[in-house]
Amino acid sequence: MRIRILALAVALLLAAAPNALALSDPGEVGRFHGIWIGYGVTAEKQPRQSTVTVRDIDVTIRETKTGFDMTWKSLSHDRAERISARFVAASEPNTFKVSRVDPPLGDEEKLWAQMEGDRLVVYLSSRGDDGVARMARYERSILDGRMAFKYTLSRGDELLGSVTGKLSRAKVVL
Repeated sequence: MRIRILALAVALLLAAAPNALALSDPGEVGRFHGIWIGYGVTAEKQPRQSTVTVRDIDVTIRETKTGFDMTWKSLSHDRAERISARFVAASEPNTFKVSRVDPPLGDEEKLWAQMEGDRLVVYLSSRGDDGVARMARYERSILDGRMAFKYTLSRGDELLGSVTGKLSRAKVVL
């Protein structure tokens, strides 16, 4: 009887291990929590010229029990809309998969996030009309209470555009 109970206990522990590992792996997401506002400098490569502009940037990050919720405006001109996503801990260390996203992703799109050292990085991959892979990369780090922000959009090995900026935590009064 003891062997059966021990075998059952081991089986339950093994079945719960991937979930326990994923749930214990939220990284340092809590320090990114808040409403962040600021500006960024955009550099875009055009066929015959490059343009530089200043853009308003904002992001809201709310910590959850299993990861975080994030809302931001896409910086890609192909998809310049507000995105809201719930990221939950994945089985891979420091990785978060999407459990909900609005607007819904297309068939060829994939969204995920990773803690890379002290940086929170969100990736959005897709395929262009030409069939070539595109990757939007949103990198965020916190230093001295400010968020450093870097966005890059690439098609294959070609860099199509980038935005760098600084954001400050908004003071919200309720």
